[in-house]
Formats: sequence, C-alpha cells, structure tokens
Amino acid sequence: MLNPENKDGWWAQNWKWFLPAGCLGALLILTVPGALSTAVVMNIVNSSEAGRKARTHAVQSRAYEAGHQQGNQATMGSHWVVIRPISTRTGSGSVVVMGKPTRHTYWNGATTVRIDQAVLFVNNVDYGELSEGEPILVDHGEVFVSGQRRSGTALPAEKLEPMYRTPEDVSTWTHEATE
Repeated sequence: MLNPENKDGWWAQNWKWFLPAGCLGALLILTVPGALSTAVVMNIVNSSEAGRKARTHAVQSRAYEAGHQQGNQATMGSHWVVIRPISTRTGSGSVVVMGKPTRHTYWNGATTVRIDQAVLFVNNVDYGELSEGEPILVDHGEVFVSGQRRSGTALPAEKLEPMYRTPEDVSTWTHEATE
C-alpha cells in the first residue's frame, strides 16, 4: 500500500521485502525442476539391472577394501565374505551338484560361514536367504549382509549335518553313532 506522504514510489517503499522474496522465488524456479528431473533419472537408473549391478559392485568393492585393511576375505559363489578378527587358520570348500556349486563353506579361526542353497549360516546360526551378489561381513560375531545388520536363529544340534557340527557337538554325534 502506498503512503500518500511518500513520493518515492512503490520500489522505494517495498524493496526490502521484494528483493529477498524475488531472489528466493527465482532460486526455487531454477532448482526445483532440476532436482525433480535428477530424482526421476536416479529412480530409473536405480531400478534398472545395470543400476543394481553397479550398487552391488560398489558394496563389494567397499567390503573388499575393508577386508584388505582389517580382515580375512573369500569369494563364496557370487558373495564376497569378510571375517574379522583376522586369523591365520583359514580354509574353504564347495559342494558341486550337477556342475553347479550348491554349498560353500569358509572358516577363519573360530568363525565358520556357510552358504547352502542361498541361505547364510554363521557358526550354525541361520541368518536367512541371500540375494545374488550380496556381500557379507562377520565382524567379531555380528553379521552384516549388504551393510545391514542381521540377527539369526540358532539351529538345534540334531538338525545339523555331522560335518557342520561344532566341536562341542562332536561328543553327542559320536555317542549317537555308537548306539
């Protein structure tokens, strides 16, 4: 509203609020379409097969670098496994059925990681199903799959195959075999 006593005009009376509001409006007009188009493109890329492979590769690369710095590592099928703490007592093996590996086992000191038909077991605890290429980190007993911490369900000794029983279960297994 114009002040009748002020002869300077509209700009002289309103520039203090119009200038910041105009700059903010111009900034919004220029940035919002760019942000929206970037979000749409990122959504399209992330939902594509190439985007999923790139993310998996990036996560595996981080796990690989972390493993070289602070842990033992192994490739188990399509999965990269890092185990901490480091141990010099390690080993691995795979079971191949009709030309396709179905079970992978890697042990590092007291930690045993087994992937059986895409199900993850660490020290006879079931940590659920794995998707293709998910990296696994076992850090001082905690299990992370693709960077997400997982909790598991311990398997009873009678459900374990004898070759996967812990040393504590061996006496029970031997006793069962002699009865």
